Amino acid sequence: AGEGGFALWPKERLTDGLRRMGLSQLDLAIELLGSDGEVSAATAVHETRKALKRLHTLIGLLEGELGEAVSAREHAVLRSTSLHLAGTRDAEVLVNTLDGLVRRHPKKLARRRGVAKRRGELVAERDRAVERARDEALAREEALGELCALRGRVESWSFPDREGIEAVEP
Repeated sequence: AGEGGFALWPKERLTDGLRRMGLSQLDLAIELLGSDGEVSAATAVHETRKALKRLHTLIGLLEGELGEAVSAREHAVLRSTSLHLAGTRDAEVLVNTLDGLVRRHPKKLARRRGVAKRRGELVAERDRAVERARDEALAREEALGELCALRGRVESWSFPDREGIEAVEP
């Protein structure tokens, strides 16, 4: 799954391949969000968000075939789903980023009061985000529902029979 299946197969119609890739990314995201502890929550969220970014790209490529209204709706679903999943991971990334900067530049940053104060604030925010994990479980459920509904719509996409790249050429 993941990025490995994100390619056209030889002699595959472009629109068929793009639909297949979209379904593959949705299946990956649904599997990750539905896993019961088999994958860490942080990994599941991170990999799901990457799959959603690939889906954004596919929908953008197919906008001419799908129409502006359908494309806008699906982009909105993907944005909403991404926002549902952002919380804890983003807070953890901020702490890790600051820690990485301090490790790379210890003489300049390690003893600065402002850096230590900011790290304390970031850690506190991360801890609050972890406490909101119960809400994140609900957010994951909502995201899962949105992705399942989107999967049904992607499965039913129909395109005119065109050769080559005409479907995405504009």
